[in-house]
Amino acid sequence: MVRIVESLLSAVLLSSILSFGQSSAFQVSKTPFEIFGGYSRVSADFTGTYRGGGYASQALNGWDASFTFRPHRVLGVEADFSGFSSSYTLGGISPFTDTARSESFLFGPNVSVPISRVTPFAHFLIGTTHIGVHPGCGPLCVATSTNNLSYALGGGIDFFFTQHVGVRGQADFFHNGYTNGDNQLAPYYKQKTARVSTGIVFRF
Repeated sequence: MVRIVESLLSAVLLSSILSFGQSSAFQVSKTPFEIFGGYSRVSADFTGTYRGGGYASQALNGWDASFTFRPHRVLGVEADFSGFSSSYTLGGISPFTDTARSESFLFGPNVSVPISRVTPFAHFLIGTTHIGVHPGCGPLCVATSTNNLSYALGGGIDFFFTQHVGVRGQADFFHNGYTNGDNQLAPYYKQKTARVSTGIVFRF
């Protein structure tokens, strides 16, 4: 009798797990839109402003937001927007502070595998990054800006508390093509960085 009860309990537990997974997959297929927003950090300053240690070794803080349309529960198209800011004060004198802001606009395919409440995903995004630099040398200096091709390769994991609200952890290899003709400044333009983001994701 004990074995029969154990077998019945095991069967009920297994069927519950399977039905929960099927229900989650069905919910995902019926909610093809995802919106993500949160904090982001890149491993090095790629704007050319930081001079510490002779290299752009300072990490940058910023934000990351994305919108994904998923006509199929596995395949989707993602639009990703992120921004970072940087500053460097020469000799600790406040009037001589270089500042820069960057905004990236990337688009590409997104592949996910919904498993119950957890959804791992991978993406390849390509687009452009805009950088605006304000040199810290007083009113005689002129702000400059530039654009360049960029891409991000990586992915992350979503964990959903409810059908529509969850949290996301994401990591990308972020590449940009910024260079400078002056060999002395070349080390300050980091073309390869790591980008880590976390925040809230909504499905609807």
